[in-house]
Amino acid sequence: MIRGFDPAEIESHVILPFDGVVGEGLREAGAQTHYYPLMPERFGKTSLRIPSFLRRPSIERLANFSLLPRGVRDLITYVQKTQADLVYANHLILSPGAVLLGHQMKIPVILHSREVLPDGVVSQLFCWLARRRPVQKVVCVSKVAAKAYKPSGKTEVLYDTIDCRTHPANVRPMLRAEYGLGKDQLVIGFMGRLVERKGVLFF
Repeated sequence: MIRGFDPAEIESHVILPFDGVVGEGLREAGAQTHYYPLMPERFGKTSLRIPSFLRRPSIERLANFSLLPRGVRDLITYVQKTQADLVYANHLILSPGAVLLGHQMKIPVILHSREVLPDGVVSQLFCWLARRRPVQKVVCVSKVAAKAYKPSGKTEVLYDTIDCRTHPANVRPMLRAEYGLGKDQLVIGFMGRLVERKGVLFF
């Protein structure tokens, strides 16, 4: 997404829990990266140092909730430093903090949803968040991911894509020979867990 921005028009700042290949890619794309170690990577996994016998998803979720006020305070500091005009929350668990931040700083917020939320309290909570005034749009990767947010009237379905023109074919000839693939056949690899919710059979 950042590669598509005109750097003369948009200055991109990205906050990450730690550096790595994602940070490298973002810098190559022209973004400025900032690191906040307490930012959780997964909802049921906290970055706090807690004894191994307490490392259960339910306890780690509580730990992440307890960090939310401090996280929002620190994010406000980041936003004030960068003088941001817009907050884009690219992770479900950052949504509550982003909405609070938008209220506090009086700036618009865009939420990004890649998750399929279960019907019930969780779904209602995130829809309630989406209805808050700072939220301008909820960008969803599929119609199923958008279902929970639909009552907010703010959903926009944008499928994850890849531009094949910028990713030239690099399939080893041995692989084509092994599977009897023609020279011009498009080859797509899948890397991920083989579980139903990933939609591999549909793909």
